[in-house]
Amino acid sequence: MAVFEHRFPFESVQALGIKGGIEIHKIEFKGFNLRTVSMLRIIHIYLRRAKSLKP
Repeated sequence: MAVFEHRFPFESVQALGIKGGIEIHKIEFKGFNLRTVSMLRIIHIYLRRAKSLKP
């Protein structure tokens, strides 16, 4: 759906925000180190749980 070319090194990105009424079906990150990948797994689990709690 979208590609964001960073103006800064991607290592400096600490947060990603999405605003508006949307549904997220897939988030794919590429080029991150193993430590960041572990954090992304936690985010993925959080998003799955949030999706299952929808009314």
